[in-house]
Amino acid sequence: MINPLTLLGWRAIPWQIYAGAALVFIAVGLYAYGYQEGKTAAKIETIKSDLQAYREREAIDNETSELSDYDLCLWIGRMPDDCRELQRVD
Repeated sequence: MINPLTLLGWRAIPWQIYAGAALVFIAVGLYAYGYQEGKTAAKIETIKSDLQAYREREAIDNETSELSDYDLCLWIGRMPDDCRELQRVD
C-alpha cells in the first residue's frame, strides 16, 4: 500500500505525531484554564466594585458598613455561589 505522506515528501514518524498531539492538547487545556480563571477574576472584581459602590451609597447605614464582603454580597441579593468566591479572597 502506498503511504500518501511519502508521496508529498513527508516522513511520518509516530512519536512526533503523538508529541504534536500532546502539545496541542496541553495548549488547549492551558488556554481553557486561563480563560476560566480570567472569567472568575473578572466576576470577583465586578462584585467587589458593586459592593464598594453600595457601601459608598449607604455610608450612613452602619448595618452594611460592619458586614463582611461575603455577608454584604448575600444581603444585596447575589447568588451564594458568586459570594462564596469572596470568602476565598478575604
